[in-house]
Parts: sequence; structure tokens; C-alpha cells
Amino acid sequence: MQDMLAEDAMQLDGLDDAIIGVSTQGYIVYSYWKIVQKFISDDGMTDEEALEYTDYNVVGLDGNGNWVIMYDREECIVF
Repeated sequence: MQDMLAEDAMQLDGLDDAIIGVSTQGYIVYSYWKIVQKFISDDGMTDEEALEYTDYNVVGLDGNGNWVIMYDREECIVF
């Protein structure tokens, strides 16, 4: 995977288990729900705490587009 990364790609500390791939631009792609699950299982947060923490402290980071956080398709479809 390392040879596929853009020079300015950044890896988020402690979230390796949430990596689901690399974008066509060479940035690491993380699963939003795997990040949330990491905080629940590893850090003992409640569902609500993990969602809030992820939204504020991970999604809210200013990474200048140097990584991608993807929401699962099923969670984004609104009918």
C-alpha cells in the first residue's frame, strides 16, 4: 500500500484497523463506522460518545484532504 500513497498522504494515529483502502488520488480511506467501533471496543466509549468523539475529533480535523473518511453506502442513501 505504501507505494500507492501520495507524497502528502497522512495516516491517522491508532486507526489502522479502520483503513479500507486507498483513493485514486493516493490518500488513505477510512471507514467512518470502523472508526466509531474502534472507540467503542478499544476505548470503552458508549455508542453516543464514540459518534460524538469521531465527529468532532476525527472528521473535524483539518487534514487538508490528506485522507478520506467514507460513510457506508447504506447509511447515506435517503429515500
